[in-house]
Amino acid sequence: MPPTIYFDTNVFRYFATAFRDDPIDADLRDYFAISPFSLLELISQLATTGAQEAFVAIHTMLNVYKLENTGILPWPEEVFRVLIFGASPEQGDLAKLLNTATQNVLNANSPADVEAEARELREFLNKVKYGTAENFAHLLTSWRNDGALEDGEHRRIFAESIAHRAGVSKENVKVDSIIEKLNAYWEYESTRLEIAGNEPEYNPHTHEHENDTFDAEQLVYLAHPDLHFLTSDGGFRKASASAQYTRIHRAPQNVFVDHKLAIDLIRSVVQGASTSGQA
Repeated sequence: MPPTIYFDTNVFRYFATAFRDDPIDADLRDYFAISPFSLLELISQLATTGAQEAFVAIHTMLNVYKLENTGILPWPEEVFRVLIFGASPEQGDLAKLLNTATQNVLNANSPADVEAEARELREFLNKVKYGTAENFAHLLTSWRNDGALEDGEHRRIFAESIAHRAGVSKENVKVDSIIEKLNAYWEYESTRLEIAGNEPEYNPHTHEHENDTFDAEQLVYLAHPDLHFLTSDGGFRKASASAQYTRIHRAPQNVFVDHKLAIDLIRSVVQGASTSGQA
């Protein structure tokens, strides 16, 4: 299958510069999907002091995507259910909610027109960030109290936590298979836990560390072999030991804000993935 490219919130904002006045090449528009995390965060920024920049970024989506044909990736729990455990999908409202919110922004004249809706989404986003950080905090407390887990036990706990989030029985857990399919996610979280465990003052609920937890969720989508992730965030080097790291394409901000350089990067991902798929 052809590659599908998704990216983080910052790349959304950088593309507002690269493609605001000059649309992306038409043939590249078929290679994109939208991360719900990135879109949710971008829309929620309409309720902050960065509202105008976020507003422009959302409107620039028309110069990047074929919105009518570009899908929003499922929430991670749905990825776990379907792609990891082969369970039946469950209908969720998030994609519909985000689609509606995006259209409302595109039809608005200013951020003020959609501030109330953005504020509601921001409250939801903050709850998600807090919840994921709290889960990490519990694991970190165990690390600090009992010492580092033996690798096999750590892998088992990780795999069972994925089953719990997917709403499937732990009896269906095949640890090695889950670690393989979610390898970038596993490596990122394992590295982050080791770093945090060695920092006595590490607080999972600082703004920066809650964002780290949130960022980790972007790596869930690499469980699908055709998905590729664009980012400028050096923090994703925590997953560098993963075989899936070759599908995390990092570049500095100046690449993403430049029309030609951004197109060259996207085209290199598409061509590289296509060549690899033919090998």
